[in-house]
Amino acid sequence: MRAFWNSGITIENDGFKLILDPERAVRKTDKTLVGISHAHSDHLKSHTSDLVLTKPTSDLFHCGAEKRHLSYHEAFEFGGMGISLLNANHIIGSSQFKIENGKTIVYTGDFRLQKSMLFEDCEVPSCDALIIESTYGLPHFKFPDIDTVSRDIERWVRQNRTKNIIFGAYALGKSQELIKILNNAGVVPLVHAYVHKVSKIYEKNGVKIGEFVNAETDEGREMMRDPFVSIVPNRLVKSDFIDSLSSQTNRDTIAAMATGWGLLYTFPYVDKVFCLSDHSDFYQLIDYVKRSGAREVYTVHGYEDEFARELSRRLKVNAKPLKGTQHRLFDFW
Repeated sequence: MRAFWNSGITIENDGFKLILDPERAVRKTDKTLVGISHAHSDHLKSHTSDLVLTKPTSDLFHCGAEKRHLSYHEAFEFGGMGISLLNANHIIGSSQFKIENGKTIVYTGDFRLQKSMLFEDCEVPSCDALIIESTYGLPHFKFPDIDTVSRDIERWVRQNRTKNIIFGAYALGKSQELIKILNNAGVVPLVHAYVHKVSKIYEKNGVKIGEFVNAETDEGREMMRDPFVSIVPNRLVKSDFIDSLSSQTNRDTIAAMATGWGLLYTFPYVDKVFCLSDHSDFYQLIDYVKRSGAREVYTVHGYEDEFARELSRRLKVNAKPLKGTQHRLFDFW
């Protein structure tokens, strides 16, 4: 069994290839299988190759490929490799991949080590080689815990209840956690139609997120007669949208963003940024590597170079970034 980079992480054994979150579409062959860690758009392509993923991930996108649905800890064999999925605590259905053939490789996909509002804790399996995301792989990124963020959101909403409040968030993942937080504060939010669609898929798969109202329904329009709290995709949080709501309702409208990038960037037209993230921060990434016991660590998706250097310096492990120019990673035999 060996692993290498070819527009995606490829694990190969006896000519069979498992390609994890590839950056381009993969064609169907008898000896190729694509692993999809979760349903955010940057991890999805128009594959014709057979796919392995969780059922919730499958429910969130459509393609013509054959899909093999696995539950967490359910294993199957492909080309002499034992493949199983583990909870990543990122969004609904998000998975880590564990590949075994005498040795064990783990690919984390996007994951969150601290607790979330909706899911069980992320698992940290022991492994020989670890391929880990590094979205927030700089020491600058240290996130507050979810309870602190929730209290801050609840306090800010209470202080501004005479105004319209708009939260910008990813429609898939962050919005559903915001619904839960706002419900805990006694607020039923209006949500964008796409947020509503995704939230219904959460409910279909047994994730209880609470009450929410589609802004494009009669009930939603009625709620807008009074000051309201709404959740919309990030791209809508712009001055013309905010000004239009103020004009239509004859009421001040303020906006907030929910993102871990608030530790690095400022956002125009936004009154408040809450550091709500569905990723691990730098220190959680470090903790994961420690707990995995991996001898070889490869960094992907983000600050790969910087995080690999930090791992080598802090933990004295053999850590390297995965690059598009880097072909061969390692051989187990």
